[in-house]
Amino acid sequence: MASMFTEHTKESDVVLIVEGNRLHVSKTVLSLASPVFKTMFESEFKEKTAKEIPLPGKKCADVVQFLLCIYPNTTNAINASNVDSVLPLADEYQVNHLKRRCGEYLLSSCQFEERPKPTHDHLLHTIFLADRYDLKGALSRALDLAIYRPYHILKDFENFGDISLETKSELQSRRLQLIESLAMSLHQTIGPLVPKVHDTFEGFHGCHTFHKGRRSSGYCNECLADLAEPILEKLEELGRKVDTCERLSEVFGSWETM
Repeated sequence: MASMFTEHTKESDVVLIVEGNRLHVSKTVLSLASPVFKTMFESEFKEKTAKEIPLPGKKCADVVQFLLCIYPNTTNAINASNVDSVLPLADEYQVNHLKRRCGEYLLSSCQFEERPKPTHDHLLHTIFLADRYDLKGALSRALDLAIYRPYHILKDFENFGDISLETKSELQSRRLQLIESLAMSLHQTIGPLVPKVHDTFEGFHGCHTFHKGRRSSGYCNECLADLAEPILEKLEELGRKVDTCERLSEVFGSWETM
């Protein structure tokens, strides 16, 4: 598809010079897509009459992907292979509809019900992009998923230091809210079982007779087995409330590292 920009056509009237490559493009297409290019071509800038416009610091492959997303005869979809190339340019050249499409892709790639679930790297990269380019919907969704991941893994992400302090604070705030909620739920779940524990070990005087030989370390294995089933049922029910029991173990397993 990149070959469509390598040759002059009747529609092309300016050449972008990127990494020594010549990309033949249309001022009209660029101006309709981007107010930055529109100003460049219509105001009293040197680019108004220039036949060639250098784009220093840009990668040719990224610019081609950007063009393929704004040209009406291609309008490529945003996906994992091009979002890192397209989003920075959509932001720089204020192509808001393209930036919005990037946000929608990032949002759709972070779903609770997705199988397989988004990887740690994908979540953190989404947070990094959404934070840098102010994509609030995608950022919020990625944070909602990231709070269930071990913090010591999240903070080792290569771009973690580039995420804004505001977003890092929001991540920690949401994790604390989750842990408080889970702790409260655990208390409410296990609390009603305490009288049963008391009744079993203090009130069942027949334990010594009927469960003879079943005691170890001062506790009755038979009575503990009787208690285990309702406790596990309650914990399983609680686990379903937060999607899976795996999330509980991930959250509490990472608490010491926060």
